[in-house]
Amino acid sequence: MKPKAILAVISLLITTAFSTSAQEEKRNEILQNHFEAIGQEKLSDLESIKMMGHSMVQGNEFPFTMYIKHPNLVRNEVNVQGQQMIQAYDGKNGWMVAPWMGPEPRDLSGLEAKSMEETANFEGDLYNWEAKGHQLEYVGEDKVEDIPVYSLKLTKSNGDVIHYYLDKDKYTVLRQTTQTQVNNQEIKVDTYLSNYDMIDGMAFPMSIETRFVGQSTQVTIDSIELNVSLEKALFQKPESNRP
Repeated sequence: MKPKAILAVISLLITTAFSTSAQEEKRNEILQNHFEAIGQEKLSDLESIKMMGHSMVQGNEFPFTMYIKHPNLVRNEVNVQGQQMIQAYDGKNGWMVAPWMGPEPRDLSGLEAKSMEETANFEGDLYNWEAKGHQLEYVGEDKVEDIPVYSLKLTKSNGDVIHYYLDKDKYTVLRQTTQTQVNNQEIKVDTYLSNYDMIDGMAFPMSIETRFVGQSTQVTIDSIELNVSLEKALFQKPESNRP
């Protein structure tokens, strides 16, 4: 290799190294500010959360009560025209009971199961991302509905990719785009988070909009209770009554 070519390669390597270092430094700075803004340490120490609210789907309102218990348990009770639907995740599997489908509990699968598992994740995917085997990179600056944001790309150990868009001033997540595989089909889900409320030093989005395959679901959180007493049995799949 000629001397000029060698110098060009060395220059490229040095430039790449400095660029990578700057990107990592920016990523770490954004993460630190984000964790401070939302009270991440306190969130990770929570034992349980009880949330009450309502969702709007195609013009219909559905009141719900959700229970989340550390480390990875969740139960959502939804009032559907006077009947109670239950969706839950017991730490390993998702299940549901819907009266109009019969009294027997059934297993959740596909996107439903994945969604419940993610909901049960108390501390979120960004916290301790390295220890979880994920990859995280700073993408750059962008806008979400005219609000300047920082963009981070998380590639999870299971192959899912999540793009986070954080408010440049408040460092809260305004939008989250998830790309995942369900039954060998790629699925994209956009989630918009707003109206953050500080409760005991922790930031909770009180308005959440999910956009998926042309449909939108708007969730409004009316109240949040922290560290309520919840028995583990609440999240376990009921025994079948079938002979």
